[in-house]
Amino acid sequence: MRLTLVFTTLLGQALSIAPETLTVATSSGSVTGFINSTFPSVRQWLGIPYAQSPTGPLRWAAPVAVSQSSKSLDVKTMPPGCMQTKAENNGPFGSQTQYQFLIEGPVSEDCLTLSVWAPNNASAGEKLPVLVWIHGGGLREGGTSVPYQNGAPWVQRSQAHILVSVQYRLGAFGFPNSAALASGAAGNKGQNFGLLDQRTAVEWVQKNIAGFGGDPAKITLWGQSAGAASVGWYTFAHWENPIARSFIIDSGGASLRMGNAMSTAIGGPFTGLAAHFNCSGAPEKELACLRQVDATRLQAFVATPAAATLNFSPLNDNVTLFKDFGIQSEAKKMAKGPAIYGFNLNEGGTFLCSQTTDLKLRAKAGLTSYFYQYRGNFTNIHPTVGAFHSFELPLVFGTHGIVNGQSTAFEKETSEKMQDLWLAFLKDPEKGLPQAGWKSYNDGAVELLGDSLASVSAKNALVSDIPGYSACK
Repeated sequence: MRLTLVFTTLLGQALSIAPETLTVATSSGSVTGFINSTFPSVRQWLGIPYAQSPTGPLRWAAPVAVSQSSKSLDVKTMPPGCMQTKAENNGPFGSQTQYQFLIEGPVSEDCLTLSVWAPNNASAGEKLPVLVWIHGGGLREGGTSVPYQNGAPWVQRSQAHILVSVQYRLGAFGFPNSAALASGAAGNKGQNFGLLDQRTAVEWVQKNIAGFGGDPAKITLWGQSAGAASVGWYTFAHWENPIARSFIIDSGGASLRMGNAMSTAIGGPFTGLAAHFNCSGAPEKELACLRQVDATRLQAFVATPAAATLNFSPLNDNVTLFKDFGIQSEAKKMAKGPAIYGFNLNEGGTFLCSQTTDLKLRAKAGLTSYFYQYRGNFTNIHPTVGAFHSFELPLVFGTHGIVNGQSTAFEKETSEKMQDLWLAFLKDPEKGLPQAGWKSYNDGAVELLGDSLASVSAKNALVSDIPGYSACK
């Protein structure tokens, strides 16, 4: 079942409200959002461009921030996602009832946008903490229109924070691995363009979020899976000026290596792409020629089995991504802000061990970290697989129950507990969680969330008691 009906329900009908509360002057232009009947206490701005369209000569180039403050933009509909390979048959995410985990709607190469959800009933003059969301999807898929990642329900409930969702280039468009770009055409920024997009978006938030009621000094960067890896890499790449004061890293982290992230080999995937489109030749020729190929043709080929060996993923460029984070950590070159790390019970040891590596580096550096394991087993999220990868997200976003039936009382209790813990961290990254009873990883503690067997929404435990923890190096 596709989710057009779901999104119609989520977005609802626009309500009439004084336009001055919905129009904000930004570096992208004067943006006008909306309020709808489904979430009457949430102001929504969907698809604000934070960088110029990465097309033509800007395809496979570092993002260029938007500077068009004189323009007026209506931002009231979900933006198209970035070009991507959709996982139509990817385990629990591919069944006909699970599309709420995938983007809903069209894709476009012109996709560098972010969306903002802000309370309508916050105290006058109050500057709210800001949560910037970096979606997962293997750096190949994902975007703002994922139904389970809609920011409105949580903001509707809290009225105490702002949520920003960021889109960034994916796959071959975000991580081309081109010899021409490695030779210096991309300057000293490297060619992990999806990661550079994320940084540009965070810079946009810092510059503009006050107009939406946010505090640019109270930004938390949050990612899950590939988004968590992105946030982990970010803490090392931008350690001198992270902009964000704290981090939430779900099911991933800097030590979660993906594809070429263990390699500095240059050119293979891009050369294979060039060969298919009769663009073979010197690296500069490949680049110039492929920039002329229509984006939909490029993406269509990348999604075929013939292109399965062309691994478009981040490279160790020592700018956005480093080969040895231990060396960076020893040199104190990592962001100092507190962080929440966590993984899910039924998603496999890879995520546990990558997080353990990061947490140990942070502890050695004297940084504050909090650790959780999500154990929720809610059949309206999925009928059989329990606390699988990504299945905590509907609880945090408050979007559980939008498709497969209503949530149980315990599910709602767990959702609200997780939201309240996250919000406590946003408000005060140093003291918020200890005041809420969550002990730090530095004290050997882990928070168990949504333990369905024990019917406990949150409780302390020891990390040493987590199966498999001791085997992680």
